[in-house]
Amino acid sequence: MLLERVFANQGLNRRLTSETIKPALSDIMCDVFMRFALPTSVLRGHCYDGASNMSGSVQGVRTRIQLIQPKALYVHCFAHSLNLSVQDAVRSIPLVRDVMQCLCDLATTAHGSAKRFDAFKTVASGVEIDNPVSLRLLCPTRWTVRFAAVDAAL
Repeated sequence: MLLERVFANQGLNRRLTSETIKPALSDIMCDVFMRFALPTSVLRGHCYDGASNMSGSVQGVRTRIQLIQPKALYVHCFAHSLNLSVQDAVRSIPLVRDVMQCLCDLATTAHGSAKRFDAFKTVASGVEIDNPVSLRLLCPTRWTVRFAAVDAAL
């Protein structure tokens, strides 16, 4: 999680292809280790989602990091696995699935046009005065962001 936030601040300014993304990501990781004075000699674990760029056993970041530190054990990210499990569970409940789809459609429609968004805000302000409703777009991959979107609409 910490490195994910650090990566977001690194900003990859060059255009990356499927061949250059893996070395770029592993170079950024090594750069972060160096900047924070974290010796790779004590690295004992790393986890990523299942994307081949990250966890690929031939050329992924996982392999590149293990070449630098063979004692670093790769583990599939448990938070990512939990998120995928929650998404599958929610999709299997028709009522919840339909409510999520309705919120997604409403947010997409409202955010697609400034005029529609203003109309939504006008209607929402007339319905609930104490706690104005806001719409947030749903993130397709992160349940915590979906929770914030649902909570904002309630």
